[in-house]
Amino acid sequence: MDDLKFETQYLPHITQQIGTGSLILFTGAGFSLEGLNAQNKNIPGAQTLTEMIWDIAYPDKEYEKGNDLKDLFDNTLKHRRAALEKLLHNEFTAADQGQPDWYSKCLSLPWLRAYTLNIDNLMEVISERSQPNDRNITPISATIESLEKLNNSNLNIIHINGNLNHPIDNIIFSRSQYANKNNTDYYDLLKNDLTQRPAIFIGSSLEEDSFWEHVVSRGSKGKRSNKEHRPRSYLVIPTLPTSKQTLLEEYNIEWIPMTGKEFIERIYDVVEPRIKDGFNEIKMRATSTGGYRKKFSFVPDLIEDTNTDTDFLMGAEPT
Repeated sequence: MDDLKFETQYLPHITQQIGTGSLILFTGAGFSLEGLNAQNKNIPGAQTLTEMIWDIAYPDKEYEKGNDLKDLFDNTLKHRRAALEKLLHNEFTAADQGQPDWYSKCLSLPWLRAYTLNIDNLMEVISERSQPNDRNITPISATIESLEKLNNSNLNIIHINGNLNHPIDNIIFSRSQYANKNNTDYYDLLKNDLTQRPAIFIGSSLEEDSFWEHVVSRGSKGKRSNKEHRPRSYLVIPTLPTSKQTLLEEYNIEWIPMTGKEFIERIYDVVEPRIKDGFNEIKMRATSTGGYRKKFSFVPDLIEDTNTDTDFLMGAEPT
């Protein structure tokens, strides 16, 4: 990584976005791997989970490599539901204490919203202690809950693949499953957020199809002559194949070759003086108080307004 570019371009930009409360956090499976569950063990990744589910589905057979997690999950859900449900709650319920310090630093930042592909509640547990006392933490299952639960004054943690606050039937492992749920409100919101707002992606191997689909949803720049209108975003991951580095450039996403821990530790002391400003901005926008905010709205906020009358032929005015 070009340290000079990081210090003179990326870090000032990230600091400014934190000060305005504009950043979106998006976490993949790797984000939770250092977290502890209620059994004081690390929260499992996809491969470990696949082997655990295999032991439930086929207790008398040695594990066979190459089994698909989605297929194995669906089969076990049909035939060993109770055991599967117990496993998920045991493995993906985060411990209240003893979590690595960098999670607290990460989730003390004024994120406008947080999205995760993970079903665990690690982000909620950490955020309850790290966010300001007057900011509520709201977990949302994107597969089953409506946009009515969204509250811009809260830290909304949106679980794209569902969470354990609802029946495990609503947990999914692929984009096609998500579409079959007939509830794409939060998927559409995510696409709008990634187009209109700066985001920091942490904890993905980029081998997750669903993660890459959300990156692609920003849309590519197109011809060289096209002006870039999307805010710059960042992907934090230690290594990245050259082919995917090239793809990221098409979506105005800069690669930062660090672990999540290294990244947060690198930026925290610099951005910390702007944290309070960010929370104040979020509160001000949410309550629509003061100055120009009473009259004018941010375009991304208008996109999220699902109650606007769009019956133009009957006299409605466009915004």
